Amino acid sequence: MKEQLCERRGVRRPLIMGMIRFPAMVSTAYTRGRSREYRVLQTLRKEGWLCSRSAASHGPVDIFAGRKGQTLLIQVKSGKSRVSELDKEILKGWAEAYRGRAEVWHFHRRGGLRKILIHDAGKGGQT
Repeated sequence: MKEQLCERRGVRRPLIMGMIRFPAMVSTAYTRGRSREYRVLQTLRKEGWLCSRSAASHGPVDIFAGRKGQTLLIQVKSGKSRVSELDKEILKGWAEAYRGRAEVWHFHRRGGLRKILIHDAGKGGQT
């Protein structure tokens, strides 16, 4: 297989059989977290939610979603990461302000997903 160099926007990358071969993406905590957030968006959209990702915010809410007058605020975690009590209180404050439900969606290494309810303003502030 013949390899040529292709210049595109000043970047030199190998060209194989007419297709650009990009280097493998490095797996970082950010890319893994972003991937989980996109999975959450996809799941919510299939369930009829209108949702948006708070990109690279490092804030208390990763995903904002709304459907039929309901508001859902989600913090996405993966692996061994945990939500501190302070973060839970901040997330609860956001849910109260938007009169919505706050959840933590925790993805485990073996593909499992655990949804943890932090606050539900629709049910009298159930925590």
